[in-house]
Amino acid sequence: MTTATPTTRRERAWIVHLDGYAPVSTNDLTLDEVEVVETVSGVPYSLLNPLSSVKIAKALFVVLAMRAGESEDAAIARLGKMPLRALHSSFTFDPGTDGPPPATPDEVPDPPSSAPTSAIG
Repeated sequence: MTTATPTTRRERAWIVHLDGYAPVSTNDLTLDEVEVVETVSGVPYSLLNPLSSVKIAKALFVVLAMRAGESEDAAIARLGKMPLRALHSSFTFDPGTDGPPPATPDEVPDPPSSAPTSAIG
């Protein structure tokens, strides 16, 4: 029988910084908290990028507020009133050993057209 050896590989993660709360890595969220983020944002965990979507950013902020004892509904209502400028310094990407952050919509090239390029087709 062989046993797996632990690796020093670090998973990529977003670090969430919000005034009044301790910074949190997305890798340290509980499964229940990830489910809240997915429910509030409508985005699966593997696609989370808070710099590409206000819904994702807001969902991560909601989890921070819930960790501090606020209810989900109260956090959603209160944090929805935050100014957009609060997002600019609230997220840091930790590439771990997996590489650069996920692409934002502006960085994704347009897919090739499936329309015919000539009358012949």
